[in-house]
Amino acid sequence: MISENTKNSYSEVFELLSHINRSDLSKIPMDILEKIKENRNKSYKPQITSDNLDKSLSKNSRALYTWLYINYMAEDEEKARIIDVLKKNELEQVNNLRFNSTKLNNNIDMKINKETSAYELISYKPSIFQSFINKIKNIFNRGK
Repeated sequence: MISENTKNSYSEVFELLSHINRSDLSKIPMDILEKIKENRNKSYKPQITSDNLDKSLSKNSRALYTWLYINYMAEDEEKARIIDVLKKNELEQVNNLRFNSTKLNNNIDMKINKETSAYELISYKPSIFQSFINKIKNIFNRGK
């Protein structure tokens, strides 16, 4: 069963696709276009404006249209440029997240390998001295 939000996203993408030129539209496989048409919310009327396209589309609609554009409509050079921008945006987003000293659940660190843009989770083990200090703190906190 497809959620209402997903159906609305299909409706928004269907509306966008109805405004692009035929040569670009013909690059998308017919079965994908049929799926979008079949699964859209027919009662939902998207309020898409060219002035404010970013805000008039849902996040899912933007993602679906971007996927269609990258995989079927974009030329190779443009495809590579878009993918580079998406990777940079994702890396910036991860860098902007504030983990308390990049520690997750006090046991895991997130390390970003900038050369491959891959994310690695690293087990974090406190030093013996830090473990000893934490145990002393716990003893004093239990007494309160």
